Amino acid sequence: ANGAVRVDADTLEFGRRQFYTETFGNEVFLTGVLGLLGGPLAYAAVARALADVGGKGTTNLRVELAADATVGGRFFPRGAVIDTGIDVPKGSTTPLGIRVRKRLGKVRVGITCAACHSTVDPATFRVVHGAPNADFNLGLLLALATNSASFFPHADRADLAAAGTDPVAT
Repeated sequence: ANGAVRVDADTLEFGRRQFYTETFGNEVFLTGVLGLLGGPLAYAAVARALADVGGKGTTNLRVELAADATVGGRFFPRGAVIDTGIDVPKGSTTPLGIRVRKRLGKVRVGITCAACHSTVDPATFRVVHGAPNADFNLGLLLALATNSASFFPHADRADLAAAGTDPVAT
């Protein structure tokens, strides 16, 4: 009656499920518009990196680039291994907070709250719930996407024309 939300076991379980599994549809933007896995950071390379981890766990999924890339004036040759900061818990075959779905014959990748707001303990590779993933290299991952310019509306810039010449923007 007063707008309060009942906190009980069901509500807590619902929140936990949302935190770890719900992408809120961002895979449509990340994969379909931004092109996150369509450029040098290719889905097959990420899959190989996950296979290399082999369930042991990691705090930094290292991925080999499928093509040359220049990001922020730095050249990354094809075959270079990049640090993504993506966490993979021990015993898991998928990254923490990243959901992979196949729809209409295409692989789509989305992120959940847990990708940024949970991490893996470097000693045990067990999930630390609610701790930030401080080394998640999302900026580099976005820059490697085929249509990174599509993220500009999220950059809080009134004039995108100056982004290429403004030293603050680079």
